[in-house]
Amino acid sequence: MTLPIYHIENAPAKRPQLCNAGLWFERFFDQYDNREWKVRDEKTDWLKNNFNRSSGDNDQLEAHALNQLALAKNLRGRTQVFATQWHFVTGMGNPHPVENGLSWHPTLGVPYLTGATVKGIIRNWLEIWDKEDDDNVQKQKLLKWFGSTGKDPSKKDYEALTGEVIFFDAFPVEAVTMNVDIMTPHMGKWYEKGGDIKSCQTEPEKVPADWHDPTPIPFLVVKEARFLFSVAPRNKRCTIAMDKVMEILGDVLSYMGAGSKTAVGYGVMEEDTHASSQLKRYQEERLEQERLAKEQAKKAKALEEKRATMSPIQREVDEVEAIFELINMLEAGHWEGDDAQQAAGFIKSKMQQDNSWNETTAKKKPEKDKPHQRTLTVMKYL
Repeated sequence: MTLPIYHIENAPAKRPQLCNAGLWFERFFDQYDNREWKVRDEKTDWLKNNFNRSSGDNDQLEAHALNQLALAKNLRGRTQVFATQWHFVTGMGNPHPVENGLSWHPTLGVPYLTGATVKGIIRNWLEIWDKEDDDNVQKQKLLKWFGSTGKDPSKKDYEALTGEVIFFDAFPVEAVTMNVDIMTPHMGKWYEKGGDIKSCQTEPEKVPADWHDPTPIPFLVVKEARFLFSVAPRNKRCTIAMDKVMEILGDVLSYMGAGSKTAVGYGVMEEDTHASSQLKRYQEERLEQERLAKEQAKKAKALEEKRATMSPIQREVDEVEAIFELINMLEAGHWEGDDAQQAAGFIKSKMQQDNSWNETTAKKKPEKDKPHQRTLTVMKYL
């Protein structure tokens, strides 16, 4: 159970705008009775006041998605974005004072599915809905995909090894919209202690009947989100087609959903091809920016190494891009005597490199031939 915040702590009464929503949910619940530390009835109001808005930072989520996209690509894996069709919730069994928890990404502050969860829902699909007719073929398939032939290690025919598929955490690619839902169980005592009933007359509260009052219980859900799912082969020896794995994942999310309360429609997702294409385009743009940055850094390093071998005057001439600026410096007396002659020689070399050194001219009015006039100016100092 999350420990309460003591009154001596000066914590804000409401979640700040830029606060990690998961951290606030797990550590900043403050609706306790002052004396007995019992949870008050304001749980719904606390959820609405703190979480009935978006959670997550778009820049951080995009950067995280691009990094995972690059990693999956380098491992010859596949990625796909799936959009929720209705509410989504996961980790409701996690302990929390509001009675229903939520699985939050520890650094991004958004609800997410662990890689183990993604692995589990795909395995469940293959064990129930897409099972092989031959038991031996089925066991070898499960062993190859997930690393074990079954879920009970005590069985004689149980085998285990490292599975050939890596299942990544699935997380939103942008800030998610949160909401508060309510469940109203009518027969809580029946579910808790129904097996211990000794007499219906003396223990009517444990009987499953329609006279019990409903108990409203709030819980936090994701109202709308787009999740990035990624899979990859563990090594080069893997023979499993990643496209097939992603196809099965699409069937699982479309027909069964992911997370909690899937029996009532929560967690159903459909492939979002537009979001996937957009994310991959962002990745290509970032890779191009990184390539250009590396090229510029390489050129800058080469230029620095080249200038390290130059004399002070040659380095000074090399650092000035415009020829007319160098000529102005020459005529203004920036260099004197032998230094001016050396500078003029370096300026001549620079003009020859860009084909602007013209000792003669074919123009009728030589005074209007700027390259020629600049050449004559430099020649005076040689």
